[in-house]
Amino acid sequence: MKENYQPPNGALPPDWKPVEPVTEESVRKDIARLFQSSETAFFGMILLKSCQIKIEPCGTAYVDGVSLGVDPTWWGKLNPKQRTTVLEHEAMHLSNLHNFRQGNRQDPLYNQACDFGINGYLRAPRHEFPEKGCIDPALLNKYKGKTVEAIYENLKNEEESKPPPPEPPEPPEGEDEGEDENETQGNSPSEGEGEDENPQGSGDNEQEGDSQGSPDSQSSEGKEGSGSSEPVRQTETWGEVRQHPNPTEEEKRKVERTISQCINTAKSQGYLPADIEENFKDTLRPKVNWGMILSRWIEGI
Repeated sequence: MKENYQPPNGALPPDWKPVEPVTEESVRKDIARLFQSSETAFFGMILLKSCQIKIEPCGTAYVDGVSLGVDPTWWGKLNPKQRTTVLEHEAMHLSNLHNFRQGNRQDPLYNQACDFGINGYLRAPRHEFPEKGCIDPALLNKYKGKTVEAIYENLKNEEESKPPPPEPPEPPEGEDEGEDENETQGNSPSEGEGEDENPQGSGDNEQEGDSQGSPDSQSSEGKEGSGSSEPVRQTETWGEVRQHPNPTEEEKRKVERTISQCINTAKSQGYLPADIEENFKDTLRPKVNWGMILSRWIEGI
């Protein structure tokens, strides 16, 4: 229902509700609703302990390890299930330390890699994704269980292997030369020549336009891309992850302690979601570059 709906003769429909403006307080209420269920209480705890709420025109929503930013226009269009899903999504950015793991990886691929890694877990009946974004079921299954770093490398390889866009077709040979000759011969040809050339020229233009804009030519271009069995990856995302404004080792350890406390509290009370603790431990384990170790070993032989 539209926000500015005016019922006829003052009558209100039975499902009508006043639209609540999106404010810091209203977003806190959305986070507080996460504590109503044991399945989502952990995510509410992470958000309240880690972030200040900011209402600003950011497109969708974001976390940077310090703030939870919400675009009021976008947030106001989401239903309660979508808001819960987005809040869980943003909390998982925090619990997986995505704010500290980007390094030299480039956006938007890094954001997409993080989103594919998270959204594969947000597929319970209580979840409902907003429109667009990294939500294709085939791709979520493909990347589920993989690290953000591995997903990023996969996406990067796909981008680099794409063929370059086709160059625009060149005009037929002699067409430009003919036009130049007519211009040099004079601007006022004889009547006979004008009668013969004008219909011929107009016919060429019509034929050229038909060949470029005909339904057959457009449908063949559409079929060319539709024959692939690989799902099309959306480039637009929602629930952005931004790098921590102070990405020092000291700040990272402070964030790790906060997440560990939330995990231990949720675990002791029996409402820690599956895989959360293991994923967090994976981020703390030192990453071994086996390729470099193997190359050094081969060089030493």
